[in-house]
Amino acid sequence: MATGAIFVGEVVRRTRSWWREGAAVRSGMMLVPLRVMVGALAAAMATCNTPSSSPPSLSATAPAATQESAPPASPPERRFDPDVVRPNPAAPVGQILLALSNGEAERAEAIANQVLPDAPEETRTELYWLAARAALESGAPARAHATLAHVTTPTEGAEHPLAPWARLLRARIMMEGDAALAAEEVAPLTELDWAGRDDARDLQAAAWVEAGEVERAEPLLRALLAESSASSARASVALPLAQLLAQRDEVDAKVEAIRLLRRVATRAPLSSAAREAEERLPALLAALPPERRRDLREPTPEEAFARAEALSSAMRWDDAEAAFHEVAQRAEDDGLQCQARYQEGRAIYYRRQRGRAAQHLAGVARDCAQEEVRAWSRYLAGKAYAASGDHELARQQYGLLEEQTPGHSLADDARYRGALLLGEDGDEDAMVERLRTLPSTYPGGDMHGHARFMLAWRARRAGQREEALAHLEGALAEGTQEDREDLHGRAAYWRAVLLLELERPDEAREAWTELVETHPLSYYAQQALVRLSELSPAAAESARARWGSRGDASITFAWREDFDTPAFGRALALLEVGAIEEAKQELAYVRERSSAADDELRWVEASLYDRAGAYPEAVYLTRRFLDAFLTAPPTDDHYARWRIAYPRAYADVIERAAQDRPVPAELIFAIAREESSFRADAVSVAQAYGLTQLIVPTARRFAQRVDLRATPSTLTQPATNVTIGAEFMSWLWQRYPDNPVVLPAAYNAGQGAVDRWIDERPDQRLDVWVEEIPYDETRRYTRRVLQSWGIYAWLNGAELPRLRPALPSR
Repeated sequence: MATGAIFVGEVVRRTRSWWREGAAVRSGMMLVPLRVMVGALAAAMATCNTPSSSPPSLSATAPAATQESAPPASPPERRFDPDVVRPNPAAPVGQILLALSNGEAERAEAIANQVLPDAPEETRTELYWLAARAALESGAPARAHATLAHVTTPTEGAEHPLAPWARLLRARIMMEGDAALAAEEVAPLTELDWAGRDDARDLQAAAWVEAGEVERAEPLLRALLAESSASSARASVALPLAQLLAQRDEVDAKVEAIRLLRRVATRAPLSSAAREAEERLPALLAALPPERRRDLREPTPEEAFARAEALSSAMRWDDAEAAFHEVAQRAEDDGLQCQARYQEGRAIYYRRQRGRAAQHLAGVARDCAQEEVRAWSRYLAGKAYAASGDHELARQQYGLLEEQTPGHSLADDARYRGALLLGEDGDEDAMVERLRTLPSTYPGGDMHGHARFMLAWRARRAGQREEALAHLEGALAEGTQEDREDLHGRAAYWRAVLLLELERPDEAREAWTELVETHPLSYYAQQALVRLSELSPAAAESARARWGSRGDASITFAWREDFDTPAFGRALALLEVGAIEEAKQELAYVRERSSAADDELRWVEASLYDRAGAYPEAVYLTRRFLDAFLTAPPTDDHYARWRIAYPRAYADVIERAAQDRPVPAELIFAIAREESSFRADAVSVAQAYGLTQLIVPTARRFAQRVDLRATPSTLTQPATNVTIGAEFMSWLWQRYPDNPVVLPAAYNAGQGAVDRWIDERPDQRLDVWVEEIPYDETRRYTRRVLQSWGIYAWLNGAELPRLRPALPSR
């Protein structure tokens, strides 16, 4: 660490005084699972230097300069090191976090109580916080409330950064016994301009309702509701306001209460708040006059549509289909009816009932004139017909989309998909013509590069290599539109293949070398190294050398004014105690108010999540906002950014699972990253669970081999999930022993599908075989996993997995 770096201790100490000035952070004070901490606790806390002093010009007076004296030294550059939030498993805080992550709340509280009497001042508040959390998780809210008082008590005249969170949590606990006292506790937090202000106001209003202070509660609740998005449930406001209104005798008040309860029930239908709202509705409806009761007995079509949308967003496709069907039956407005019918068809499509979806969506497109509804209905109908094997009807839907909605963004997609179906059905000339004219027909479209690539692919397969080369060079000149991570470098790679096949090896070597440099460690760069090794091992080694030597995972950031904010200091304190959700809100608050909310600030955020063990959040940020790092090799300082994007999450668990199996740990890391982004509690719409996304039947089959139980609950436990997943991967590895790189395809689509594709094309090279995997999802997944496998292997040991060109024998 460079001299002059400033660490969390200084930031936290400053924050204690900043809080008195009124700055704070957004917080819902949610108690979140600590499972994300397991991976981080496997590494020891990095050694940190003592925080720097103030700049010399402010903290000391230098002696007068003489003619012989050296020029004054420049003050050291202030830098921030995110390692300050990395948990230390040997320290009490780290031990408590580990116990909590393992569900051992009583043990965690015992550790805290044991070390607190002799704990140094700088860690005592964090220990009280964790003890309170452990007490809550043990079912002892009174004990948690008493413990939190130590967090809110100022030390040496300054409040700890965790104090506002602790005060908010104390008020929540008070709500169970003394609402008036809860309102008093939270009142100071409502007066401050901080991102948690609305949470505090919500709690204050609810407390006033419970305490019977209607005149104070109602204006605040209405103000909060007016500030909310109409599409949100806002249950924390709507439910107490409905409670207040329901107590009145006026019919209009009860009607308004019913509307509020319906808002909660329809916009958050899977929540406990929705269940509470549904339970309250019958009594309120019964209190209305008969004519009003009839009008309000059922949700309006608009309310029912909002409920169906929420179910669709949660990927509850069965429930969403039924809900949208009900709206379509009831809606009198043509626009709402068409929207509901389309969404019903979309839900059927995602239920994988392709034939039924195709017919339904084709009917929607026929009956509805709205351009958006018609275009999307035609497009999904075409995809559904194609998946059902009816290419003629699929092409018909794509053709009608082009004809009826030519200005829609899906028109060129329809042209592209329809053309591919023509090729699959043997009409090569028609396919080529439609792809060739796509760019001129849709000059503003986003399928030009894809169309040119497919023209090149077909031409190469037909032996027309010069023509194929021309198509790829055209795509490279005008834009390949390789926006997905798994496509980076595709056109350049196959151009080099064509150059080699046209007996222009020097140009091919140069092209592959350039690809390795411009798209380091991408799937196509790794394949380029395989080709280069066959052409010239020296050329491959020279190209690989352009990635430089491996750096180390340390990273620091130039100091910026955002680090001087109270919110940032509190974010650090929260990360130190594993309060990830609250820290996310703090950091979002910092970013929203930053005068320079640039990518570097996102990198600060991602690095903090990584150091704190919140790997899903770090991976999400690097994928969603920071993928520009993929253009520079993981060398020197840049290595740390690659390491954040490809973390060694759950390293102990994964490396232990790989020890006695043929599957390398790097491949398990890769599959876990691509399947779940290291979210241990991930559950997919297909009911796949945990880090490696196992469905229960497959998990039970392989769990028997390792004496484990596979249930939806146990599969969200990292050790259980990874062990069973690694056993499944090991079985697949042994199924394809002479080239296990087809394992990702089998993991995604099943070994039966992979066996069939190998049998159909046994003589293809691996790179060609992957390109022609018929399932879009599996093709993309295979490239992503192979890419991640190579990245992990390189980051861990500067080696790449061997991508053998020959397919496994069958």
